[in-house]
Amino acid sequence: MFYGSGVYNWMIIVNARNINLIKNAVEVFYHRLRDLITDVKILEVLFPLEINGIENPNTEKINEFF
Repeated sequence: MFYGSGVYNWMIIVNARNINLIKNAVEVFYHRLRDLITDVKILEVLFPLEINGIENPNTEKINEFF
């Protein structure tokens, strides 16, 4: 969990097997804390360029996303 300054004050980073698990968890989280939360955004990493300081050897494949 990170506290920052800008458009959003808090950011929570999680890993999950699929996006549906996160969507369900966010729905529960949002409904329990709806008096404190005004907006929720889910961002999904599609192609990591670097993981733990190690460059992804398949960076050429990123062109498939564009």
